[in-house]
Amino acid sequence: MIKKTSFFFLLILLSFFSILSAQNETQGRLLPLYFRTDPKTTNLAEIIDQIEKGTGAKKDTLINKTDTSAFYYRAFSVSFNPFQIPVKGIEFQIREGYGIRDNKIDGKIRFLLMEIIAISDSTVDNESRIKSEYKRLKKEFSDTYHASMIKKSKKKNKRPFERYEFSSRQTGQKNIFLSWGGYYQNANTHCLSLALLYELQLENKN
Repeated sequence: MIKKTSFFFLLILLSFFSILSAQNETQGRLLPLYFRTDPKTTNLAEIIDQIEKGTGAKKDTLINKTDTSAFYYRAFSVSFNPFQIPVKGIEFQIREGYGIRDNKIDGKIRFLLMEIIAISDSTVDNESRIKSEYKRLKKEFSDTYHASMIKKSKKKNKRPFERYEFSSRQTGQKNIFLSWGGYYQNANTHCLSLALLYELQLENKN
């Protein structure tokens, strides 16, 4: 079981029962841009292959789904950077989860959370760049989606961080999650996280 996790993933899981579907025009653009994947691809092996071939990422962790664990994948790239700031490296994470459509018990939604993390170092200049890119993306997504702050912290002796989620103005679907703060593996390292949540298939209960 993976104990290490990104600094906002657990909060996303708490709200997955409200998720309907996330495959739309915006994600159809974001998946190819940030993950080099085809939005129509639902096979996990193909998604991983597209990420690694398109970004030069090297697999770090792969846990296949079992009766007791969900699918999890993590990889790192030092040659790929889709952001508009210089970064030290890029981390990819993919997690599998399940939710209930419209909170009904007529079937389950199988979904993926695909996350890309831009990793920088701890200099003041790089923190400023991370925050600048975060603000740029927040503005870009806010033009299309409804933006809601999940959490913000500026406690004394703790590194500031901020998290936003973006939902469809028509349906309320929460599909995009944006965050900046200390890197989960090293609190002295700055990072920017963008995560996309989308449905793979519906499993009907008999």
